[in-house]
Amino acid sequence: HLAAAEAGDAEEMDTVATMLLSGEGVKADPEAAMAWLERALQAGSPSAMVTKGNLLAGFFKSTANTVAVDGPAALAMYAKAETAGKDCSLQRVEIAMKGIGRAPRDAALCIKTLQDLFARSHVIPQYKAMADLFEATTGYQEAGSKAASDAAVAAGRPFNVTVDDIRAAH
Repeated sequence: HLAAAEAGDAEEMDTVATMLLSGEGVKADPEAAMAWLERALQAGSPSAMVTKGNLLAGFFKSTANTVAVDGPAALAMYAKAETAGKDCSLQRVEIAMKGIGRAPRDAALCIKTLQDLFARSHVIPQYKAMADLFEATTGYQEAGSKAASDAAVAAGRPFNVTVDDIRAAH
């Protein structure tokens, strides 16, 4: 991967950055990872946009004390990546479920995102079941109804479906 990244392959630059962020196959080196990630972003890598979103969402343990978690910025980066053809639905669901870095919890976004995934994917019908499960466990009954979501939170039923549940079903 390193040779291709050094030769200018933007996707391989992102791969090197991700390996250095996660410590996958190499010793974690957040400083070197950031340099590779910035190069990949400058080269227009859609994968690097996802990686940057993951970084801003705090999904890399190696950068926990060095990168400020910023949910809205992560969501903006995911939107940019999705415009470039990458699917960041599960990342957006995780941010909405947990309320990461100034991004509030948002049951409506979780349900809508899961329903959208089901609508466009014939391969993964579990998304419909996950949206139904999430809706049932949060007490959120109507898409777009913040009042129903707030009532569920007040009743002690907020976000009982975890991201791990969603990933396990995926």
